[in-house]
Amino acid sequence: MVQPGGSKALVAEVLSLSGGDRSAPVALIGATGTRGARMQRLLAAEGFTAVYNVREGMLGSGAGPGWLRRGLPIVPCPTCWATRASVARATIAALPRLARRPR
Repeated sequence: MVQPGGSKALVAEVLSLSGGDRSAPVALIGATGTRGARMQRLLAAEGFTAVYNVREGMLGSGAGPGWLRRGLPIVPCPTCWATRASVARATIAALPRLARRPR
């Protein structure tokens, strides 16, 4: 995980983004699903109850072809690389919309 401040900072940021609600849905996605699985375990250990890891990741893995190859939606974010937190905010903001997508 690359998070300034380490795992405690990640937990604090997710708590902030979820308004302190540990039952709020949190989706994690990385390149191949490996980091997301680690973060899923970390957040679960911190009491988060609705944490989802996209096992295929963005690029694909043994779990499947990945978000990009499936042609799933992406939204460019010109400021997302400024901090990891902005990526998390963009993901959390997109959850309600993505949860309604037919599979």
